Amino acid sequence: MAYIEYTYEGKHTRLNLEAAAVTIGRSVDCTIQFEQDPEMSRHHCTIVETDQGGHQLRDENASNGTFANGMRLGDEPIDLVDGDEIRAGRTHFVYRRDAEAMGRTAMLFSEVEGRMKDGAGFHTIFNEIVKPGKKGQ
Repeated sequence: MAYIEYTYEGKHTRLNLEAAAVTIGRSVDCTIQFEQDPEMSRHHCTIVETDQGGHQLRDENASNGTFANGMRLGDEPIDLVDGDEIRAGRTHFVYRRDAEAMGRTAMLFSEVEGRMKDGAGFHTIFNEIVKPGKKGQ
């Protein structure tokens, strides 16, 4: 199943893309609401499932724009691929496709990346992976 990852107000979140459309913005009727992001529009962007099972990203005429891999989206939605980086307002997302199909190594790298973004040091994370169950020793 495809999902997006993001960190907001210090909390790392993974959201499975189960709905046909996931809206992102400040409005209470958005699937993902970011009240505290001053650069986020009320209805900023939408991730839509395609007929082929993939996803597209569509800008909803956000005043500050929606960006994918550093490029501002135009009027047409774009197809998302695994690892695409999305920015809406000040919030950054990563699109992930078929987490169950990813190998253990890819999943570990994804987890390590998320932990490092949350402030954990590389050596701390490495020791947790290599020596599971021996935290704090």
